[in-house]
Amino acid sequence: TAFSRYLPRLTSAHVLRARSKIVAASSDDDLLAELRARIDQVDSKESLPPLGPDEIDALSMGPADVIEYTMKGLVLGRFDVLLGFAVAVDEGDQMDYVGQLQPGAFREPDALASFLRSHDRYAVLAN
Repeated sequence: TAFSRYLPRLTSAHVLRARSKIVAASSDDDLLAELRARIDQVDSKESLPPLGPDEIDALSMGPADVIEYTMKGLVLGRFDVLLGFAVAVDEGDQMDYVGQLQPGAFREPDALASFLRSHDRYAVLAN
């Protein structure tokens, strides 16, 4: 199908590798060590490569790619990434009519981060 290039191709080697990781990391200490190793890999801001205009069109990135890139940006404290994918809101309303955040209402990443920290619903995204 047209979307098959966005789906990972799993082979029997992938399945065997996944099973061996599950068996190998059976204790809580092993799981925590693996989690810490993964977190350490994304500690630097350079681990999130900047994207150009040709890399963010609908043919290059699907919804899952946008969400993954945005969430990596939030983990790194890069609120400019969220602003980069947000539609600009001219009225300046930070919340829409149903109470959802409108990132496009913020002009600076620091203003968005400050708002997220001060709002109970979104504080977890800024910490």
